[in-house]
Amino acid sequence: RSCDQCIGFINGKAHPVLDWSPGGLRVFADARPVAVGDEMAVEMKFHMRDQMVNVKHMAKVVRKSNDSVSFQFMPLPADIRKTFQAVIDDFNVREFAGAQV
Repeated sequence: RSCDQCIGFINGKAHPVLDWSPGGLRVFADARPVAVGDEMAVEMKFHMRDQMVNVKHMAKVVRKSNDSVSFQFMPLPADIRKTFQAVIDDFNVREFAGAQV
């Protein structure tokens, strides 16, 4: 979901989110300080139509390249799955409304 307005925070530092799904995320970042298998807290902030939504959860580094790091979320509780679905639904509503103009 690279189309969403989202920023990620890894160890308290902001990183642009290149792509995300309910399974994980990929951020633009220097991959040197992390290793595949590292587990850390990640936070995602989404800009929705009428609010900002924060999601904090643990994730594991599963891939890294020169300019990005990919994380897999640890199993998600129901409330975070519901929040992710609300973000997806908000985007779909905005896309549909924009297509009607």
